[in-house]
This record gives sequence, C-alpha cells and structure tokens, in this order.
Amino acid sequence: MRAYVLGSMMLWSAFFLVWYFLTLYTASGELEKMQFGPSGAPVMSAAGCAVEVAALLAMSDKLLKAGGPEVPAELRTTIEGCISFDAVSRDTLAKTQLIRFFPGKR
Repeated sequence: MRAYVLGSMMLWSAFFLVWYFLTLYTASGELEKMQFGPSGAPVMSAAGCAVEVAALLAMSDKLLKAGGPEVPAELRTTIEGCISFDAVSRDTLAKTQLIRFFPGKR
C-alpha cells in the first residue's frame, strides 16, 4: 500500500512539474513581447489626429444613417486618444454629431 501511495504522489508531482515548467516556458515568450513593446498609448500629433478624424468623417453618412453601427476598433482607440488630447478634433466631431459614438470622452 505504501508503494502505491508513494508511486502515485511521484506521478502526480511529475505531472505538476511538467505543467508548471510548460506554463513558465509559454509565459516567457509573452514577457519578451511585453518588454520590447511600446509602453503606454502612443500620443498622436495634431496632423495625425486630423487624418484620423477625416477618415471617420468619410464614414459619417453611413454611421449616422444606420443609427450607429460599431466604429472599427483600431479607429475607435485612435479617435478616443485624439478627442482627449486635441481640442480641434473634439470640436470637429461635436459639430457633426459623431461625438455621441464616443461617450465619456467629451
């Protein structure tokens, strides 16, 4: 009986160690990606914000007629950054009523 318990404990310990080291190995690749990636959100210049707002304004007819389909995710994050840092972009969107697609960023 003692040999069965000892063997079972060793088997489960081996499974745990394999799982643990496999988890560490896969997490190390993610850590390297996080270390070399940019820290924080990139801040756009006023000209870059103007280009992004112009892209959104080109879609404004579709967005306003359809009652507000989802704005593409990448464009949404860029526009939210522009609204929070650039008053001209914020005013441009407020004039066209597109500001309602970005609640809380007024």
